[in-house]
Amino acid sequence: MKPILKNILAIVAGLVVGSIINMGIVRISGFVITPPERGDITTMEGLKATMHLFEPKHFFFHF
Repeated sequence: MKPILKNILAIVAGLVVGSIINMGIVRISGFVITPPERGDITTMEGLKATMHLFEPKHFFFHF
């Protein structure tokens, strides 16, 4: 196999695997660090109303 084709396939495979891992991290983040209890975060209005209850730990889990 040509090196250029092999490199392109490696990049595509890396993007796919990285995307899957990132999606898994985002999905489990709500179970590891639970959202504030007194708020409804299922709607945009509820999220805006409870934004002041969020702490830095709610934003840094992905990093």
